[in-house]
Amino acid sequence: MRFDAAFGATHDGCGFRYIQFLPVTQQKSLTLTWWQRLDLLFNCVQHLGAARGVFGAFCTFASEYFQWVKVIVSVRPKDVNKTSAPVYLLMESVPERLELQDPEDALVSRKDGIYVYNMEKNVLLEEKTARLRKALDSLGFAYPAKLFAGNPSHHKAYDEGYLVTDARSRVFQLKQVNGTVQVRTFPQADNLGVKYLTITEFENHATLGYLVDADSRLHMLVPDGRVLPTGVTYVPEKEDLLVVGDLFYYTVKTSDDKGEHFWALRSSDFYPVASYERAYPSGRSLPGLRFTSSLDNWVKP
Repeated sequence: MRFDAAFGATHDGCGFRYIQFLPVTQQKSLTLTWWQRLDLLFNCVQHLGAARGVFGAFCTFASEYFQWVKVIVSVRPKDVNKTSAPVYLLMESVPERLELQDPEDALVSRKDGIYVYNMEKNVLLEEKTARLRKALDSLGFAYPAKLFAGNPSHHKAYDEGYLVTDARSRVFQLKQVNGTVQVRTFPQADNLGVKYLTITEFENHATLGYLVDADSRLHMLVPDGRVLPTGVTYVPEKEDLLVVGDLFYYTVKTSDDKGEHFWALRSSDFYPVASYERAYPSGRSLPGLRFTSSLDNWVKP
């Protein structure tokens, strides 16, 4: 089977013409995460042309594109259940230089508001805090903030600030642009009762973040503000999460000490196309006294 036939069978008729490829890659809804190894072993084509349908128009793709869209996310219960001080480093998303710089300010969340401090001088930036409060109040933000999700590191291509939930579990984005903390809300997430979220800053800008609602259902928050359901159930306090994505599919795996569950999601709209569940055999864990919890960072017997 040629790759264009396999591609057309799994993507509503769209295909690549006259391209020979490893057909099992898309025939079984597997990801292209190991593209570099496939390229090394099978001398894969370096150019793909005449693609239509799921991509919206005819266009060509070089092999580097498959590597560029690679997505890998891993979350463990220890990451979710840990406690930390409500201090969040605030990066500038539009730096004066080409690369992102180390943050100079920090957000401090308190019961009555969110404050901006200069870290070097350890002083409250009253004017910047006042502008932030005005922006939050205009969007109906209810204090105190419950969840913050961000990645204040300059080892990334761009910065999206923080995804934040207020006291009513509504989702907001706080992002510093040219010295001003801008605020954005996502109405489609207002009634989800979000209990966990994480921000994603991938080079392909496919998503802005992942949201888990009150019923432990995983949703994708995309940059235009839409919230897309995935059909994935995930309990962040108890389960590991692994997401591996590429140009065609996302593979989502959730697991705990009882078993693991896999979903294949279509990359264009995160619609679930397949799932698989496997239970672990009993008696896998070794008996004994442990002084660390497997679900958090607390030391206890």
